[in-house]
Amino acid sequence: MNEPSLPVPVPVPVPVPLPVLEGSGYQGLFNAAPGAYIVVRADAPDFHIAEVNQAYLNATMTSREGLLGRPLFDAFPENPADRAASGGRNIRASLERVIATSASETLPVQQYDIRGPDGKFQEHHWSLTSIPLFDGMGRLTHILHAVEDVTALTRATRARRDAEDERARLETLETAASRRAAMAESRLRRVYDQAPVAMAVMRGPEHVFDFANPRYLDLVGDRAIVGLPIREAFPELAGQGIYERLDEVFATGRPYLGRELSVQLVRHGSEPGTVILNFVYEPLVDESGAVEGIAVVASDVTELVQGREAARLLAAERDADRGQLLTVLEQSPLAITIADAASGRILFANAKVTQILGVQASSIDEQSGQWRGLREDGTVIGRGEWPLDRAIRDGETIRNEVLQVEHPDGRRLDLSVNAAPVRDASGAVIAGVVLFWDMTAERRTERELHDAQRLQAVGTLAGGVAHEVNNQITAVLGFGEFVLRALGPTHEQAPDMRQVLQAANRVARISQQLLAFSRQQITQPRALDLHDVVAGLAPVLQQLLGNDKTLTVASSRGDPPVHADPAQVEQVLINLVANARDATDTGARITIGVEPVEISRRPDGPARGPVPPGRYVRLSVHDTGQGMAPDTLARIFEPFFTTKPIGEGTGLGLSMVYGIVRQNGGYIWARSEVGRGTSMEVYWPEVGPATTAGTRDGGGAARLSGPHLGPGRTVLVVEDEPAVRDLAVRTLELQGYTVLAAEHGRDALALIRQGAAPDIVVTDLIMPHLNGRQLRDRLAKLRPDMPVLFISGYSGDDVVLRRLLPSDAPFLQKPFTPDALARAVMSVMREAAATPGDH
Repeated sequence: MNEPSLPVPVPVPVPVPLPVLEGSGYQGLFNAAPGAYIVVRADAPDFHIAEVNQAYLNATMTSREGLLGRPLFDAFPENPADRAASGGRNIRASLERVIATSASETLPVQQYDIRGPDGKFQEHHWSLTSIPLFDGMGRLTHILHAVEDVTALTRATRARRDAEDERARLETLETAASRRAAMAESRLRRVYDQAPVAMAVMRGPEHVFDFANPRYLDLVGDRAIVGLPIREAFPELAGQGIYERLDEVFATGRPYLGRELSVQLVRHGSEPGTVILNFVYEPLVDESGAVEGIAVVASDVTELVQGREAARLLAAERDADRGQLLTVLEQSPLAITIADAASGRILFANAKVTQILGVQASSIDEQSGQWRGLREDGTVIGRGEWPLDRAIRDGETIRNEVLQVEHPDGRRLDLSVNAAPVRDASGAVIAGVVLFWDMTAERRTERELHDAQRLQAVGTLAGGVAHEVNNQITAVLGFGEFVLRALGPTHEQAPDMRQVLQAANRVARISQQLLAFSRQQITQPRALDLHDVVAGLAPVLQQLLGNDKTLTVASSRGDPPVHADPAQVEQVLINLVANARDATDTGARITIGVEPVEISRRPDGPARGPVPPGRYVRLSVHDTGQGMAPDTLARIFEPFFTTKPIGEGTGLGLSMVYGIVRQNGGYIWARSEVGRGTSMEVYWPEVGPATTAGTRDGGGAARLSGPHLGPGRTVLVVEDEPAVRDLAVRTLELQGYTVLAAEHGRDALALIRQGAAPDIVVTDLIMPHLNGRQLRDRLAKLRPDMPVLFISGYSGDDVVLRRLLPSDAPFLQKPFTPDALARAVMSVMREAAATPGDH
C-alpha cells in the first residue's frame, strides 16, 4: 500500500532534450552512478526496459539480462498478497503523464514490494522521478526513471514514531517505564546506526548534537561533534543560512525540507569543499508539545546532481552543434530538404528550396503531390517515385539524377538531384535527405553549344561540297555551252542540251545556298535602313504570298542603320516570307516588323548562338500558321532539313538565312508553338555609317559585246582542277588569246622564269604547293605591272578567302560561263591598260 508522503531527499529532475547514454564515456558514467536509474521506452502501456545501471540492479536484486527488453511491469509485478497495493497503478499513470506533457514528474514515496532471490516479496518504499528523453529530431523516445530506496528511512521514521509512542506509553506505566524506555531507545539507536541515510539529533536552542549516526559522521568528515552546539561543531557554516534555518524550525515547530542545497563543508582537509545535500529538519517535541530538539535526515546527492549537470551540458552542446549545422544547411548553395520517414512530413527545407521551386517551405508538403516531373527519357515521375520517396522507402542512395520539374510560373526546370536515407544506430531508416540544384542554364548552354558545333561542322562540310560542286558545274556549264553552240538552235538535240544546262544552273543555285549557310559568300555590305529595304520589297513579298493572304508591315523611318548587304537582306526576307506562306492557310496574316531594341540579357527562347548585350535593330516575320513542335524547331536551320514533301523544297532556305545573318554579324531566333504560329526574329547590330567592302562577283550570262582584246594577248591560266583549267583555256583561245596553262602556282612561276610573258594571269585561289595569293605576291616582285584575275569555288569566308583575296583584287565566282570568263578577263585587261603601273 502507499505510505504517507515523507520528507525524504529526492532529486528534482529537468527534461532532457536528447538521450544522454550515447557515447562510451557517458555510458560508463551512467553505469557507475551511485543513484539507481532505469531507462524505459516511451511505448505505453508496456514501457519496455532499455537500460539500467548497476545501482538499480543492486537495489532491485535483479540482473541486467533478466530486465533488458522486458515490459517494466512484467519485470516488476505488484505483490499479489497486498490487495491494497496501488504503487504500480500510480507509477504507470505517472509515466503516461510524462509522455502526455513531455515534462518530468516526481511521485510521493510509493510502496512497491520487490521479489527477492528466494521468490518471496519484500517490502520496499521508493522515491520516484521520471524524466523525458528526446532524440536529435526532438521526439520523446525514452523515459529516465530515477529511484531511491527509502525503505530504511521509512522504516526508521516509522520506528522512531513507534518508539516515541512506545516511550510515551511506557512513561504512563510506572512499573516498567524505565526499562522499556531504555530498550526502545537502544532499539532506536540501532536503527539509526544502521540507517542508509545520515541522521542526527540536536537538543535545545543552541542545537547541541545529542546523536549522530555513522552515515552522518562520514558525511561531515568523521569529526567529534556529539555534545557540541552546531556553531562550534561547524564554524564553516556561518553565513550559509544553516544556523538560521535551525533556529526557525526550533522556534516555529515547522519542519524544513531542503532540496539540492550546496553547502561548504570542511570534510577531509583544511579547505572547505562543496557538498550538495537533500535534508530534512524535523522538530522533536516533549509531552507538552514544546520543541526540545531537531532530528536531521540528510542525503549526499552531489554525484547525482553533477551527473545530471553533465547530461545538461552534453544536451546543450548538442543543441549548439545542431544549431550550427542548421545554419550551414540554411546557407548552403544547394537546395536541401529533410523528411521524416514515418510520417513523410518535411522537417527542414532551406531557403534555396523556396528560391528554386517557387513555393514556401511551409507549403511543400501540400504541393508535393501536385508537382509534375519528368525523367530525362520523358517519362512522368509518379507519386512515390521521387528520389526522396525512394530513399526513405527503399533505402536507395540516388546520385546526380537529372529530372525536370514544372515551376508554378510554367517554366520547366532541369534539376540535378542527390538523395539518401538517414539511419539510426540499429540501421533503421528514420528520415530522408535530398540535395538538388537548378542546372537549367547549364543544360541550355550545353544544348546551344552542341547545336552551334553541329551547325559549324555542317557548314564546313557544306562549304567543301559547294566548292567541289562549283568546280564541276563550271565544266558542265562551259562545255555544255560549247556543245549547244556547235549543235545550233535548230538541232533536234538542242532542247536536250538546254535541259542539261538548266539542271546545271539549278545545281549552281543550290551551291550558292550552301555557301550562304556556311558564310562563304562574297558580300557588298553598306550602311542601310531596314525600313527602306522592307518598304521597297513589300510589293514583291505580297505577290509572293498571293491574294489569299495579308501582309502587314509594322515599321517606321528613323530607325538606326545596320551594316549589311542589301541583296542578302532581301534574300533573307524572301526566304522567311516564303516559309510563312507555306506554313499558313487561306486568310492568314504575315506581319513584318522593324524596331530598335536594346538587349540587356539573353532572350528566353531557342537560339543559334547567344546574343551579347547591346543595341540592335530587330527584323521580325510572324505568321499565324500551324507552328512547329520542339523537335522540328530544333532542326530548322540544318541544311537539307525540310518538312515539305519530296520535290517541293531543298531544305536550304532557312540554312541560307542563318548563314547570311551570321555572316553579317547578326543573330537569328525562332519561336514557335503548335497551333499558334511562328515568329522569326533577326537581330542586326546597330551601327553608324559603314564603308562598303571591296568584293565583287564577276559572274554574268551576257554575251561579249564590243571589241575585245584577244588577238596578240597572252593569258596564263593557273588551275588545279583539270576540267576547269581545260574549259578556261578553250574559252580564251576561242576569244583569240594565246593561252598558257599551269596546274598550280609553282608551275606558273616556273613558266615565267623560263621566259613566258603573259599579259594577264587567271588563277584559282585554293591550290596545292602555292595558292593564288602567294602567286600574286611572287609575281608582284617579278612583274609588278601584271594584272591578276582570281577565280574560286569558295566565296568569301572570313577565315579563308579574306586572308587570300586582297580587298581590291578582281574576282570571278565559280561556276561561271565561258562568256562570263571572257568578259572578266577583258574587263581586267582594260582596267590595267587605263591605270598603268598600278596593278
